[in-house]
Amino acid sequence: MLLSPLHPGFCVKAELKKTIFGIVIDSLEGIYINRGGTEEERNKIVETIMARQIEIEDSGKNYNPICIFPEGTTTNGDYLL
Repeated sequence: MLLSPLHPGFCVKAELKKTIFGIVIDSLEGIYINRGGTEEERNKIVETIMARQIEIEDSGKNYNPICIFPEGTTTNGDYLL
C-alpha cells in the first residue's frame, strides 16, 4: 500500500510514534491511536478524523487518504471474532 500512488496514511497504535516508523507515519499524515484509551480519547480520535474530512470538503485541503484496519481477536486461536 505504501507504493500506491495515493500514498495513504494509516491509523496506528500510539507506541509507533516513538520509533523510526513515526517519521514515515507522520509524512503520510497518519493518525496515532492509544489502543487502551478511554472513551474520551476514542471520541477525540473520531473528532480528529471528522475534522479532517470537513477540511477536505469545505477548504479543499489535500490530505492523504487514511487506511483503517479493524483488529480482531480470537477465543480459541482458530476463529476471528
